[in-house]
Amino acid sequence: MCEVCCKQKGSDGEAWKSLVQIRQRTLHKKTLFYIEQLILKHNMHRDAMNIREIEGGLNFYYQAKNNARKMVDFLLGVIPCQYKTSQELVSHDIQSNVFNYKYTFFVEITPICKDEVVCLPLSLSRQLNQISQISICTQISENIHLIDPTTLKIGQLNADTFYCTLPLCFTVFYPSYQKKKKK
Repeated sequence: MCEVCCKQKGSDGEAWKSLVQIRQRTLHKKTLFYIEQLILKHNMHRDAMNIREIEGGLNFYYQAKNNARKMVDFLLGVIPCQYKTSQELVSHDIQSNVFNYKYTFFVEITPICKDEVVCLPLSLSRQLNQISQISICTQISENIHLIDPTTLKIGQLNADTFYCTLPLCFTVFYPSYQKKKKK
């Protein structure tokens, strides 16, 4: 194999052009399991060359950037998440002015899962139908659905609002049965 072919194959031995990395930073992966079911239900995995389970998420390898972009658009439509893109120059031909890139899409899923108790910033709780700062997540769809346990008022939090207010001290209280005990 020539040097260019080895570079295109990469260190993992596969000739992928685009990679979608899906990650969720929580102790448990309820929402990630839900996404796996949605991907299978909507047959979004059919264009993937390879799928690998990595600690904290999944990697989807594609031969074309468009297929990876379809996966990212699908994820943006079904769950609250944000993404970042990057590209790496693999090779280029100076005479014909052709460049070969590998693209990576990093999709971060919201760390809030169903049935978790969430402490909201005061300003955000006022925006969400005057619900209490201590709320319970009832559902994760394209929005985060919260309910005030004292008044039963419901609020919906979209991805843009969540990631804009994330630095304002969002706290998630995990149920005690899901905490891992260290021995």
